[in-house]
Amino acid sequence: MLTKSYSEHMDTKQKILNYIITEGESSGAEIARNLTISRQAVNRHIRTLAEEGLLIREGNTRGTRYHAQSNHSSKKTPSYRRCFLTEGLEEDRVFNEIHHRLDLSHAISSNCLQIVQYAFTEILNNAIDHAKSRKVDIQLDVQQYLLQFSIRDFGIGIFSNIANSFKLKSEYDALSWVMKGKKTTIPDRHTGEGLFFTTKVGDTISIRSHRIAVNFLNSKQDIYTGEQSSLKGTEVYFSIKRKTRRSLKAVFDEYAPEEYEYRFNRTRVNIKLSQKSYMSRSEGRRLVIGLEKFREVVFDFNGVASIGQAFCDEVFRIYPMHNKNIAISVEHANPVIMQMLKHVGVDNTII
Repeated sequence: MLTKSYSEHMDTKQKILNYIITEGESSGAEIARNLTISRQAVNRHIRTLAEEGLLIREGNTRGTRYHAQSNHSSKKTPSYRRCFLTEGLEEDRVFNEIHHRLDLSHAISSNCLQIVQYAFTEILNNAIDHAKSRKVDIQLDVQQYLLQFSIRDFGIGIFSNIANSFKLKSEYDALSWVMKGKKTTIPDRHTGEGLFFTTKVGDTISIRSHRIAVNFLNSKQDIYTGEQSSLKGTEVYFSIKRKTRRSLKAVFDEYAPEEYEYRFNRTRVNIKLSQKSYMSRSEGRRLVIGLEKFREVVFDFNGVASIGQAFCDEVFRIYPMHNKNIAISVEHANPVIMQMLKHVGVDNTII
């Protein structure tokens, strides 16, 4: 289980890799003995290194030995470290800064970039809106075979916040609510599904707060939880292969296949929104996935009673700002929805 902080987790894994590179072919027992690390921890990190393609395994059971890939390079990998004050912080601006500095469009595949952008902005948005933390620490690394990041706040803690808001008996009761992905402490701004989808799109996602840790290992379709040394606030660790074949749209389709109705032609798509209301930024982000292939997008609000500021901002301000070649318009919007569109500064050509 990922029970250490991001930096501790990475240091231990790097120590194991450095040992094998320096000493040559080694067994798990040798590594544990010489680095004074538990066999359980060694096995966990070795498994991760092998999955990342950095180690090669030879032999079986007690005869298993590991050696480093011959093409492994000690060249420093692109990384980003920064602490932000949360007041007035906008998650999309932070991601755009990282995207530009690390040239992510060339460093990772388009599938990976879509997934990382969604997961990163969802997690950071949760820290800004929910954590009640004055600051947030962000770390992102582009490794040889994967991209990984962590977002750490120093607030009230995700499980404590949910337990207090919904009058649950303990943080452990809140843990099950997080895993189901259907609860939020700010229902007028979030659906609570953003974090749920985030736990489905990566390879490994670890959420730690106070004495609770929950780990989602999607490559093995496994989830496990446990206790740890107490951590103030919340830390989320996320990793994914740089050339992943996982598709963000496929994940959305699997868990929300009837959320929207689409009508396509070669250059135009009409989207009928089928719910009574859309509130969260997460819903907006899911809605616009894949629309960049069209020249014209029409959103049909017939039957929709209301939309939230976060949803509206994501779909009608942020998305068009990054996709200026797409003509976006709405139809059948009631006066309440029209007012919200104007509130976020939507261009008159849309409404």
